Amino acid sequence: MCLVTLSGGVCSDNVFEILQVAKMYDLPALETVCWEHIEEKTKEVMLLHLANLDFSMLSLILKNDKISISETDLFEMLIQ
Repeated sequence: MCLVTLSGGVCSDNVFEILQVAKMYDLPALETVCWEHIEEKTKEVMLLHLANLDFSMLSLILKNDKISISETDLFEMLIQ
C-alpha cells in the first residue's frame, strides 16, 4: 500500500527524496518509477534540483541514455 502511495506521488519536486527512500528500503519498483519520471521530465527535474544534486546522482543522470534533454541543453544548464 505504501509503495502504491509513494509511486503515485512522484513528481519533479520530490523525485530525488522518493528515490532516496526507495534505495534505503530496497524498493526496486519505486526506484524504477522515479527513474522513469527523471527520464521523462529531465529538463524540469534538472531546473529544480541542479544546484542541490550531489556528484554521484548527477553522474547517474548524465550516464542515462534515456534522459529527455539534448546534450547541448544539458551542457548549457551545467555551465550556468
